Amino acid sequence: MRFTLPDTEEVLLLTPRWGGDGSFPVWGAVLGGAVFVGLLLWLFRWEAKLIRRSAAVLLFTLRLVVIALVGFIACFEPRLVHEYTESAPGRVLVALDVSGSMSLADERTPLEQLRLARTTGILRDRTDLPRTLTDAWERHLERGASPNDLPWLTDEERNLGADEQAKQMLDRQRVFASLQKKAAALSRLEVGRRILGDDGWGLLQKLKAEHGVETLFFAESASSVDNKSRQADSIARGSDLRLPLERALVEKGKSETPLLGVVLLSDGRHNIGEGPLPLASRLGRLGVPVYPVALGGEAQPDLAVLSAKAPATALRGMEFSVQVQVQASRLAAQDILVEVFRKGEKKPLVEAKRIAHKGERKGNRDAVYSLSIPLKIEEAGTHGLEVKARLSDKAVKEGTLENNHHAAVVRIVQEKPRVLLVDGDARWEYHYLSTFVTRAPNLEVERVLFQQPRLGLQSEEKLEKIGFARRKLPAPKDGATSDDPLFGFDCIVLGDVSPEDLPTSDRERLRRYVAERGGTLVLVSGKRHLPLAYAGKTDPLEPLLPVTDIKVEAPKDQGFAIALSELGKATPWLALADNPAQSVKTWAELPKHFWGLTGKAKPGATVLATTAWEEKKEKSSSARGVIVQQNFGLGRVLWLGVESTWRFRRWAGDTHHHRFWGQLILWAGTKDLLPAGNQHVRFGSRQPVYSPDQDADLAVRLGTKIALAGIKGKVGMKLVRILPDGKEEVLRNVPLEPNESQPRLFEHKVKGLEPGRYRVEPVLASLEKEVKEALAEKGGDGTFRVLPTLSKEMLDPAPDPDLLYAIARESGGKAHTPSTLDELVRGLERRIERKEYRHEKRLWRDEPFVWWIFALVSGFLTLEWLGRKWAGLP
Repeated sequence: MRFTLPDTEEVLLLTPRWGGDGSFPVWGAVLGGAVFVGLLLWLFRWEAKLIRRSAAVLLFTLRLVVIALVGFIACFEPRLVHEYTESAPGRVLVALDVSGSMSLADERTPLEQLRLARTTGILRDRTDLPRTLTDAWERHLERGASPNDLPWLTDEERNLGADEQAKQMLDRQRVFASLQKKAAALSRLEVGRRILGDDGWGLLQKLKAEHGVETLFFAESASSVDNKSRQADSIARGSDLRLPLERALVEKGKSETPLLGVVLLSDGRHNIGEGPLPLASRLGRLGVPVYPVALGGEAQPDLAVLSAKAPATALRGMEFSVQVQVQASRLAAQDILVEVFRKGEKKPLVEAKRIAHKGERKGNRDAVYSLSIPLKIEEAGTHGLEVKARLSDKAVKEGTLENNHHAAVVRIVQEKPRVLLVDGDARWEYHYLSTFVTRAPNLEVERVLFQQPRLGLQSEEKLEKIGFARRKLPAPKDGATSDDPLFGFDCIVLGDVSPEDLPTSDRERLRRYVAERGGTLVLVSGKRHLPLAYAGKTDPLEPLLPVTDIKVEAPKDQGFAIALSELGKATPWLALADNPAQSVKTWAELPKHFWGLTGKAKPGATVLATTAWEEKKEKSSSARGVIVQQNFGLGRVLWLGVESTWRFRRWAGDTHHHRFWGQLILWAGTKDLLPAGNQHVRFGSRQPVYSPDQDADLAVRLGTKIALAGIKGKVGMKLVRILPDGKEEVLRNVPLEPNESQPRLFEHKVKGLEPGRYRVEPVLASLEKEVKEALAEKGGDGTFRVLPTLSKEMLDPAPDPDLLYAIARESGGKAHTPSTLDELVRGLERRIERKEYRHEKRLWRDEPFVWWIFALVSGFLTLEWLGRKWAGLP
């Protein structure tokens, strides 16, 4: 039996000691009580005869109280019990995603907008809206009602007059439209902040009422402070969902207070590093569940330009290509238009390229298209380009338009690449290649043809002046090796030359040209000499060959086609069409070859093309290449196993032959071109743009007419930063070091430049006049850019709730939406560890009650003894 004592948290507990499994039966207790009461009555009747009746009653009462008190304690064993429950303190980690995709506002249904308005506190500001009415709106929208069919009046307002009802309905419709507009304008990040803050749902305060709370803001890095200035940086980088999970793992063992869970408010975008699921699984094993709150709406159709790559350097007036990748996500079948603009201009440089998108494919919501857009720019200098993609169906609303464009930079140089064309005799390959390069306006070409018919009527020097090819390689003056004329060429094309015409000393010069100067050597095979006549291990040209085990291929009947390898398909200068698929098709349709060489690539060499029957073996070690490239020393070597590229002209004229050799020479000859200056002094950076982790490669090259002996003092470069407002800030003078293999080249790599635009000027104390003329030269500049870290965040910013649900599942938590936050709070409350405590005092035994009982019994017995003495009893 329990009796709650008033105004206390204590309970009087009585435990009968009879019946059931008690210490004695009920009849024994009744019989014992009756015996004691009978004895007391007998004693009362006897004493009543001896003393006054009032005294006898008093004595009887005192004795009865003592017997009753002792009997009550013996039979009921009274206990005074204090019962209470204590909650063990716990901690909750609340993490808010502040990455770039969180800055977007999502398309939401009217029901989602109404619920979002309630969650974010927008409805709370509308004191003129009865809760019963907004609840009715929500019920109607849940049943699929149109926003136009909602109830606009409460039951009480239906008793108003017709005019007042009409006015009230119109006001309510305007209020609902205003709520929709405000909810639609909320970005994912603002929804998250309102969920946490007191101006919205107040999640932080609700959690702090029961738990210790730590708040974390994360994107590409994590911080306990919501620094809004970090947002611009996070947009440029991405989001890493591992960061809050890693923090939870650290916090788990940091304190004795248990970590009850992680509340993760995010749209689910993860694009940095490995996936977060392994960390979520570890947290689950440690008993720390994750409760994601999905903040993104339904994924919208989206078109994104994934990349736009232009060559670092192109020649003025010569065609080059911009390689573009476009991604279509959740888009119905339609055309995609891709255009290239010069930055700041509204007119595209070429006609828009059209992609026929076939619609979303089952099992793959994204379709990626690659295309090559040819351009030709006549103005020298650094040109910013912008590639834009748009949909033919203008009615389609994309999730964001921020990813529909991509920047690229190309440097158009006026300096002409110097090309040396060398062959044994005027075979067909040499004839058509020589015709092309000598007519190209942007190339400075010299030719060497060893076997030429001569009548001896004119000297070789005079014939060279009027345009005839040389009959030997240009040689250093006086046998010097420090200023080899070969080192002045950007590209050397070596054809079918006999070892007798190309002595060992010249072959050694070609080896040094590649290895030390860093030049590009193109080897064009021939039936008589190259490369079979130089395949000896001791020959200086043998290490330059990218292949071994050379084999002759000469099918007489059908010939063979050249098939690009996978790496070849991705090599821009091998593209013969604007679309990669069309380029592969064009290569397959080119006229076949009836003689050629194939070889196994050396370690480190790259097979760019094979014969058609070798295409299936491409991934195996037995694949044989017909176009193979390798790096050698500071330079590179390209080997062509055919001597019949002139056959590309059949049925197509110059189209394929000129494009193939034009792109090849552009790739080979522009490696070391500098953008600014004149024939005496060229200067600038090697590339027009650098990523943040690259060193800016600065260089100055002196012309052949400047005597190196006259250079006094150090050669340097003034580095200037161009500020956003157009003003310039001189940073420092950068000392340049001479290149050991190219005495006329001075260079230096600058590390750690911040993102921005820069300009350089050469500093040569002994050549002030030449430097001034070089700076005044039009057609090129010494500017370059250091780009900020490129963004992956906005390429596809659609929310990814599936990842959030997977994180919850792996960790043993549960995913939520803004409309189920009450359930989230209750779930965390249930995880609080509660302990029940019970303090029990036995009145007959435990202090201080045992002394109180003893005092009462002793007191009543003392009174009974005094009463007997007062009444005159013994």
